[in-house]
Amino acid sequence: MNSTNLRQQWGSLLSSSNNLELLYQSPEWFEHLLFTNSDNKLSLEVYKDDAGHLLGIVPILTSKYWLKFDISARTLWKTPLNTAYMLGSQPLVPNDNDIYNLLFEAIWMDFPQCDCVYMDSLPTDSFLWNFLRKFVAKQRNYILFILDGVRQYHSLALPPTFDEYLSSFKRKKRYNLERQVRMLRNHGAGALDMIRVDMESQIPDFLEGAVSVARNSWQQNRIGTRIDKGQERFEKLKDLARKGLLRSYLLICGHKPSAFILGYQFRDVYHYVEIAYDQSLSKLSPGTVLLYLLVEDLINHNPPKRVTFGVGHASYKQEFGNIHQEDASVLLLRKTIANRIRTVSHSSFRSLIRAVRKHIRANN
Repeated sequence: MNSTNLRQQWGSLLSSSNNLELLYQSPEWFEHLLFTNSDNKLSLEVYKDDAGHLLGIVPILTSKYWLKFDISARTLWKTPLNTAYMLGSQPLVPNDNDIYNLLFEAIWMDFPQCDCVYMDSLPTDSFLWNFLRKFVAKQRNYILFILDGVRQYHSLALPPTFDEYLSSFKRKKRYNLERQVRMLRNHGAGALDMIRVDMESQIPDFLEGAVSVARNSWQQNRIGTRIDKGQERFEKLKDLARKGLLRSYLLICGHKPSAFILGYQFRDVYHYVEIAYDQSLSKLSPGTVLLYLLVEDLINHNPPKRVTFGVGHASYKQEFGNIHQEDASVLLLRKTIANRIRTVSHSSFRSLIRAVRKHIRANN
């Protein structure tokens, strides 16, 4: 199969899938990683029928995964795992037990140095979720480790018009959103602009503004640097723009950057990847204002069908979303003594942290 045919059949497989994380298992993203991740190794697990037609394709990135022992955003200790990352979390293969068995057998054989397979966002109603639970119970030589438990996953199915979207909120909520926009605009002496960033020529100004916002954000104080304007970051965004994947936003209030969103769009799905706002404006809710304006722009310009708010629960994701599901980050590990110690220690540590927090809340 030549590269053109492979890409065409790969695209057909993507079209038949309803996975929201298709971007990360697309040929465009695979080529992006090849261009920007020289330190990590990329591979394709390819499955064909007897006639040579493509049945499935699974992009794999091998790298380190750091199992962290955190309190809030502070890491007390971390241990490395040689990891095969299954990009897109749900493999782009038919939902068939025999094919899934072949897939995991091939991964363990092709990556003997790996301690585990990692799936970043695996829906709890997916075929793979159910397969893994049965697979581990049957095989008995693997550990299925659900990192930090099952969590909420929020997304937004975009309606045809912004007015229809707003009608999903109660009257008071609509009033408050419009009031927040008005207050931030007044703070900027009438100057409030949201810039859509999807071209190479816009990237230097976007990075300049985003970095200035990030320096004054709570994320910078608690988590550390989330975005920079170095050459590596510039090249990554430039490559995404060339591939038609970049769709980010910068909010300007009174001619000063106030908030940003780093985002990508692939086919019918918009990926809301990173957000930050200037903490000095927190009383004026610049992050909420930017999200409000973002949804309006997504509906009015090259509209996707769905918006994903990414891994992890947050109240604003629940408020702005209209589809609420469950997912988890999952590690499938070889059953070794070292891996057993790692997972038991991590589970015990997380249980202790939850118990302490519960005790603190009960006594406040």
